[in-house]
Amino acid sequence: MQIIILHDEQNTFSNKHSGFSLFVKHKRVRILFDFSHKKDIFKNAKKINLDINKDIDFFVVSHSHIDHIANLEHLNLQKRKPLILHPQALLPKFFKGENIGITKPILDSLSQFKVLPSKEPFFINKDIVFMGEIKRGNSKHFGENFFGDDYILDDSALLINTNKYPVLVTGCSHSGIINIIKQADQIFDREVKVVIGGLHIFEDGNDEIFEFLKERGIKIIFGHCYDEKNGKKLEEMNAVKMKTLDCFEF
Repeated sequence: MQIIILHDEQNTFSNKHSGFSLFVKHKRVRILFDFSHKKDIFKNAKKINLDINKDIDFFVVSHSHIDHIANLEHLNLQKRKPLILHPQALLPKFFKGENIGITKPILDSLSQFKVLPSKEPFFINKDIVFMGEIKRGNSKHFGENFFGDDYILDDSALLINTNKYPVLVTGCSHSGIINIIKQADQIFDREVKVVIGGLHIFEDGNDEIFEFLKERGIKIIFGHCYDEKNGKKLEEMNAVKMKTLDCFEF
């Protein structure tokens, strides 16, 4: 399996210049996971000889904050392709009175997809699953730094079962990275060994996360939503900080 970072920018919520998008290739299946909000993903895709409008088999939305979905509006598919997301991803998201989620132009663009909303795990094939709605009961930690008791119920993840171990692909982990991992462990009855994506760790109060990750010995490849202090803590645990056009093979 191969994962290429099409676009990654740190999201501190102090600016709007962030974005996230990954290309996943497992055997013959090609997936675009999230869409960023900058058109960089199109020029970056060209650098790896990928035509997003033609070459992708499945499109997956981790959750519908604008920095993960904006480029849906700028796709021009040659034929209809499946778009997998949680049903609530189709609703606006408000932060301090501003809609930071799906917009009417993005909704209008969805006519070029076969939209497949699912709260339940959605199996793309026997080895790849969109996890659907994540239960919050396994950890108290889920995005409370910015959203109080975070009700971004559409926050989900992609799980790929490789020959060696399951690999978990996250967007922002608003639903809590511990919650996501524990739910993912049950899907293939195998423990997750790699997590790649955003962990949503800012400021203080993340000891539970660090202790859990250390205890499990999970390989972490992180980006997008973290602050400098927590990023350094992750690197002290031998986590890898991703950057645009990094390629990882599992």
